Amino acid sequence: MTQDRWLLFMQQQLAPHGYLLSQIQGFSSFELELHHDFIQWLFPCTEPSKVNPDAPLLTSVHCEVIQISKGMKKEVGRNLDLMLGHWGIKRVGSTFHRAANFDSGSRYWCCPIDHNHLRITRVLTFLVLTGFGGVANALFDYLYQELLQSVLSNIGAMPYWTQALKLEPLLAGKNYS
Repeated sequence: MTQDRWLLFMQQQLAPHGYLLSQIQGFSSFELELHHDFIQWLFPCTEPSKVNPDAPLLTSVHCEVIQISKGMKKEVGRNLDLMLGHWGIKRVGSTFHRAANFDSGSRYWCCPIDHNHLRITRVLTFLVLTGFGGVANALFDYLYQELLQSVLSNIGAMPYWTQALKLEPLLAGKNYS
């Protein structure tokens, strides 16, 4: 058994802040907005979080486990779908569409400024670093088109989102999307 905190969390064996992964994956939209200490566990990055500095950092070992474990890929997909659903977005493979709750969910990100912009930056960064750059680019393209339709293409988060897309996967030469 591994002692890596993120892997333990992803295997339902660690409950940071009192929540197992399965409990977080069951959060309502209200709970997702209320809590700010889970996103760093769902989508770790290589830089420490100012909001949750004790959250694990993404490593190349994590990336390798994600790529070789069908179960881990499934959980990562569930984590992504959780946040997308909160934002009113539906994923089909690596394409993105408006979900039935788009009008209520998009208010969290289709606006000039919101903490969900930071969450989106984290998700895009995680996807690129773990080798799913194609998915990250498709998500960015979808978000950008929705923002264009809302005449919000110049939101402050845009440079951070585009910078995330320029990152390289932690496992050199690995891009699985």
